[in-house]
Amino acid sequence: MRYIGSKAGLLDELTQILSTHCPGAHSVIDIFAGSGVVTQRLKKEGYLVTGNDCLYFSYCILRGTSGISKMPDFSKLTPFGIDDPIDYLNHLTLTQSGIDLKSCFIYQNYTTTDTCSRMYFQPENALKIDLVRQTIGQWKDKGLIDEDGYYYLLAALLEAVPYVANIAGVYAAYLKYWEHRSFRPLTLKAPEIISSSAACPMYNEDVDELLPKLSADVLYSDSPYNTREYLPNYHILETIARYDNPVIYGVTGMREHKGQRSAFCSKKTVKAAFERMISEANVRYIVISYNNEGLISTKELTALCRKYALPGSLDVIQIPYRRYKSRIPNESEGLLEQIYVFEKKGKEEETPKIHYLKSPMNYVGGKYRVLSQLIPLFPEKIDTFVDLFAGGLDVAVNVNAKKTIVNDVNSFLIEIYEAFQKEKPEKVLAKIDTIIDTWHLSKENREGYLALRAHYNESTERDPIELYVLMCYSFNYQLRFNNAHAFNNPFGRGRSSFNDAMRRNMEAFLPKIADFEFHSQDFRTLDLSMLKKGDFIYCDPPYTITTGYYNDGKRGFSGWSKKDDLALFDFLRELDRRGVKFALSNVLVHKGVENEPLKDFAKDFHLHRIWRSYANASYHAKSTLSRTVEVLVTNYPDNSTGNRSDD
Repeated sequence: MRYIGSKAGLLDELTQILSTHCPGAHSVIDIFAGSGVVTQRLKKEGYLVTGNDCLYFSYCILRGTSGISKMPDFSKLTPFGIDDPIDYLNHLTLTQSGIDLKSCFIYQNYTTTDTCSRMYFQPENALKIDLVRQTIGQWKDKGLIDEDGYYYLLAALLEAVPYVANIAGVYAAYLKYWEHRSFRPLTLKAPEIISSSAACPMYNEDVDELLPKLSADVLYSDSPYNTREYLPNYHILETIARYDNPVIYGVTGMREHKGQRSAFCSKKTVKAAFERMISEANVRYIVISYNNEGLISTKELTALCRKYALPGSLDVIQIPYRRYKSRIPNESEGLLEQIYVFEKKGKEEETPKIHYLKSPMNYVGGKYRVLSQLIPLFPEKIDTFVDLFAGGLDVAVNVNAKKTIVNDVNSFLIEIYEAFQKEKPEKVLAKIDTIIDTWHLSKENREGYLALRAHYNESTERDPIELYVLMCYSFNYQLRFNNAHAFNNPFGRGRSSFNDAMRRNMEAFLPKIADFEFHSQDFRTLDLSMLKKGDFIYCDPPYTITTGYYNDGKRGFSGWSKKDDLALFDFLRELDRRGVKFALSNVLVHKGVENEPLKDFAKDFHLHRIWRSYANASYHAKSTLSRTVEVLVTNYPDNSTGNRSDD
């Protein structure tokens, strides 16, 4: 949709700024959402979005697109021979509809007829707008469509109208000749619906009244920059949305709009409006779109933001106007689009930080960085805890349970843990030191590393602690083997070692695993028949849609495929039937690819978004196509929502 100040050309920049300047942000309020392009993009990126606009037609678009997380149910139209309502509306005729031509407000007032000379639409398109709008309203009044269906279809109509309107860009005036666009037939297209694990509320309220009621991680503001009011420029869309047969006046058939003037559209009130918005926002971060020729100067807006920003957090990014507007007049050469972003004072984390124990394994795919999100989602009381794909044990050593069972298909990994368990902590550390000294290991001694690796591989009785030390000095701390199960990870020059931090982690780690029960089996053969209500199992299997080395089936162990995923899903469904609680970590989207089997499985359970970045992980290919969407699926609600993923 053509829209004043649209940010369609700045979406990449905005999402990048949110990613880099607003770490840990999960939710965004788009308080001046307008055409909804930013709201929709942020939802697609995985943010929980709240949208608002004072114009009702904008609200209708928001409510019918970003405000919906699954396709509306149109089954009540089927008995009338309507399987596809969009297609039906596109082919609707006056005779078929049974609508009285005299009731067609757009046809009577905004096209050329015997009684009207306004040239906003070709007569056929004006009539079609009325027929579609009235039919949607009739379906709703008769209970044939629900609120989602109503706004979905209304959004489709509103987004189709600009493509046949005989205007230069806004509806404040029509062209005095018929522009070629106006001859196209009005054609509705199905709005894009983006699934979401939680509701994305949309509002049609005044900023000052609504904002104090909301809270989120980020407030995004794209307020008006100048004195141009939006309603006069979009009065026909407002009338189509409301379809209230308003009193209209003047050459253009303007509807009354007194009392709807924005404080952001007056030089006298804009500064106070910005200050109210910033001060009232219950958020951690604020992102403001503006330009260097707006009603409030760059100097004034910068000072105002700095007043409320944490020291050193304010950044003002300036983008030449031509970079995101392909057609601009020459006089706009000095115009700069600006993005102000800062962390607001007083919104630091209020809850005390919990110290989580870090495993000394530095294991690929470890969950240490997201423990602060995972552990609070686990049950508070656990009798038996099972870590089914244990990896580096970052999760298991941070769960309080009466009993802990640990399993991993990598038998070498489990042998390391069992070797740690057999000795007192001080003896384990002494043995590690002895191995390091014997082979003169360091970040630079490749020859010593290779000698220890050869010694380990050639030994008839391999020492698991030697393997652990090898891993500490190997590339990216990876536990890699060839098909003959010879350890083959290269040397981690200049980076990998058993350092002081790992020693401290080891000292805390060893007592925690002293009573763990270890297994190395495929999950399908592991006997867990004893699990009952009060027990809890956590699963972090390889992710089929990512490219981690640990699931490629080329390192001496079986790979992981969609077939394995499906078997695991069946296994978890059986646990659910037995009343055993479970949590499953996985990836829903990666590089634009959606995990359809996981989506289907999660529909029956509870879906939680887990926020992390893979940007610094060398085993994940970097991509600008899409962020990775990591999730936790549970068969029990958390304390904050209690909603199923498809609610």
